[in-house]
Amino acid sequence: GGLPSGHAAVAFAIATIVTLSTQDPIASLLTIALAVMVSHSRLLLKIHTTREVVLGAAMGTALTLAVLLLFKMVG
Repeated sequence: GGLPSGHAAVAFAIATIVTLSTQDPIASLLTIALAVMVSHSRLLLKIHTTREVVLGAAMGTALTLAVLLLFKMVG
């Protein structure tokens, strides 16, 4: 493991992109559910601590929002 969880960061980054780019609430809920399952698997396998997974999820979401905002400002 490590700080933060890269798997959680990538999973929540994907969930953030899908949620913001689709009008389909089911697709959004499914990707968020998958991100939660990926993160939970890191805990079950004792690869990461809860803190590492939560920080990874927050970092993935925050960086994705920052990049999308940057592209919106530039474009």
